[in-house]
Amino acid sequence: GETLRARLDREKQLPIHDAVRLATEIAGALDYAHRHRVIHRDIKPENILLHDGSALVADFGIALAVTAAAGSRMTQTGMSLGTPQYMSPEQAMGERSLDARADIYALGCVTYEMLVGNPPFTGATVQAIVAKVMNEKPTPPTTVRDTVPLHVEDAVLVALAKLPADRFASAAEFALALKDGQGTSPRRRSASHPQSRTPGYRFLVPALLGALLIVSGIALYGRLRPAKGTRRPTTRFSVAFEGPDFQNGADALAISPDGSTFAYSDGANQLLLRKSNALGATPVPGVEIAWSPFFSPDGTGLGFITGKPGDLKLMTLATGALETVARDSVFGDGGSWSDDGWVYFIAGTPRSLLRVRSGGRPAELVLRADTSKEELFLRWPHALPGGKAVLVTRWYRKRPPDVVLVEVPGGHTRVLTQGVRGFYEPGGHLIVIRGSGRIAVAPFDLTRGEVSGDLREQEGDVVVEYGGMAVLGLSAGGMLAYYPATERTRLVRVDRTGVPTVIDSSWTADIVNLALSPDGGRLAVGAVVEGRGEIWVKTLPTGPFTRVSGAGSLNYRPFWSGDGRSIGFVSDAAGSQALYQVPADGSGEAERLTRTSRAMDEGLWSRDAKWLVFRAGSGGNRDILGVRLGGDSVAVPLVSTEAEEYSPALSPDGKWLVYASFVSGRDEVYVRPFPETGKGRWQISVAGGSEPVWSHSGHELFYRDDASNLVAASVASGASFQVLGHRTLFSTRDYIRDSRHFAYAVSPDDKSFIFAKQRRGLSNQLTVVQNWFEELNERSP
Repeated sequence: GETLRARLDREKQLPIHDAVRLATEIAGALDYAHRHRVIHRDIKPENILLHDGSALVADFGIALAVTAAAGSRMTQTGMSLGTPQYMSPEQAMGERSLDARADIYALGCVTYEMLVGNPPFTGATVQAIVAKVMNEKPTPPTTVRDTVPLHVEDAVLVALAKLPADRFASAAEFALALKDGQGTSPRRRSASHPQSRTPGYRFLVPALLGALLIVSGIALYGRLRPAKGTRRPTTRFSVAFEGPDFQNGADALAISPDGSTFAYSDGANQLLLRKSNALGATPVPGVEIAWSPFFSPDGTGLGFITGKPGDLKLMTLATGALETVARDSVFGDGGSWSDDGWVYFIAGTPRSLLRVRSGGRPAELVLRADTSKEELFLRWPHALPGGKAVLVTRWYRKRPPDVVLVEVPGGHTRVLTQGVRGFYEPGGHLIVIRGSGRIAVAPFDLTRGEVSGDLREQEGDVVVEYGGMAVLGLSAGGMLAYYPATERTRLVRVDRTGVPTVIDSSWTADIVNLALSPDGGRLAVGAVVEGRGEIWVKTLPTGPFTRVSGAGSLNYRPFWSGDGRSIGFVSDAAGSQALYQVPADGSGEAERLTRTSRAMDEGLWSRDAKWLVFRAGSGGNRDILGVRLGGDSVAVPLVSTEAEEYSPALSPDGKWLVYASFVSGRDEVYVRPFPETGKGRWQISVAGGSEPVWSHSGHELFYRDDASNLVAASVASGASFQVLGHRTLFSTRDYIRDSRHFAYAVSPDDKSFIFAKQRRGLSNQLTVVQNWFEELNERSP
């Protein structure tokens, strides 16, 4: 069955008779363990399993076995193992000797939470919680919930006594006190509740109030009726995050369940952790390329997907220990850690939903897209409480994607609504990100797995990239954070001194990549429309904007044929990324260029149309290959090493291949002779480099350095290749970038450049909404 935590997340407060029954059953299990000289040390709702509604105590992973002879400890450092909200004062202080009364204190905390809805002591940090555990008295449960029987409250307060000597001597005594009050002090009850001195006082007050209501009428009732609980205020503010940017607008952000920690990937693919009470972030050591972070339900673990290769890893946050639970072919399309221990992820061809557990067992297939029904693949899993179902986005070849409920382990599906991402709010709402970036909400019946009301837009706009990628995090406690879209991008022409001029002030689009036609009159762009990447052509400067391809979820990184009649691009229209071509005027359907078992993520034609050069590998194992057109169509490796190689471009005379590589431990730009690439290599950049583009004269190479400056390298070629010098032209911080391709174009006369100006303020600034669920429930009860 589910954990007690899952039930508390769903119901918040349990019926009093259920809370007492479960606490009594837990006490019975602990009493048995204690009589066998085993102390659990980590009693919390996550470690209580509900089997047919009855409590089982699980996870004795840090239990301390007390031997009669030596009394040896689990650690020799005084380390206080456990969970802060349920840790006794002596455990929090790292006492060397603990006994059964530490577990009794923890059970008192769990019982308190079942009755009240929260542990007795909470805080933003571990230190804040421990300080309250040591110094503050718990608020009596009846202060929050006046229907709690006095003897139950007294039993809980005795269990929560600061000194072990003031608590129950055994778990059995605690259970007895919960049932009938035995073992609690009448003097304690009298001091805590003065009203108990007068028998029947609790019944007298309602009777007098009833009489007043009868005499005074409905108007007076309106004044005297109990007020509803005060709602925590919802606040919105912006926060700037460290790093060169969020990772290409991808699924790069997660918030811990308690809202205390942000995990995110920056534009350099580095994984960082930032506490909500800290001004800076800390890189996660030992992790080079990380995507799609997600937390475990209890916040103690972090999952993420690596880009070299596509591995799924789980990390214990307290120790930094890493475990690889799935190797290779895992896509950076999100992950989710269920409260029953399964981790859901996307892998395979077509991209399918799989799940795996910690411990080295193989992954299980949950659901595969049915390509016979125009289904392409699955993305963005989100496990629902209780471990019985998962939300996932199903993409189709041409029509908009759906948020689908998947039953596990059977794999039966139910379409819930259209949208690019789906989440569940513990209060009972389905949260959906639309392709437009708006966040819509509807009541959701978790038991039936059905939407029980209309979807209403509540928040936004979120930046949604191709394939539904979005920088958005949502904690179980109600904190929302997202990358806001304020204005769409505009095309600008920038001269060599850095002065920009808007090309068409009446036109905007969400541009990802762009490529200029050979004559400079048209611009092919990869644009995001309703969460789907599409290829469009803009006639410059103020002509029409026409779509030429849009099947699948991703069409981007366009490139032109030498005669300007065709546009090549990357598309997942067949379920995996491959190269396609389409007539530049949009008069025909897209057709596939070449086939390979590896994902293709960039391409270009040589000017003489004799070669198709492409980059294979997406997310890792990137290599540059070529196919001789009109020949045997076998791809030959051009640059294929242990390092990552990307961003290929051919010189105007077709004799030199420029590319970027991570071979030195940072992005740098290199040149090799083409097609005999093994005969030499020259490094072009000197302080980091990416996005290399040739000048039309062939005498310059442009690239962006690590400081986001556009640099012009003067080059000369003959029998060999020479770099004559470097000149920094201007900063490109305000323009979109693509560190694994290029996101700008050079005019035919080499005197200006075309960029897409990003008008969203700081590119690494998030909108944070605290207590969003409170507002959500008020708007959509």
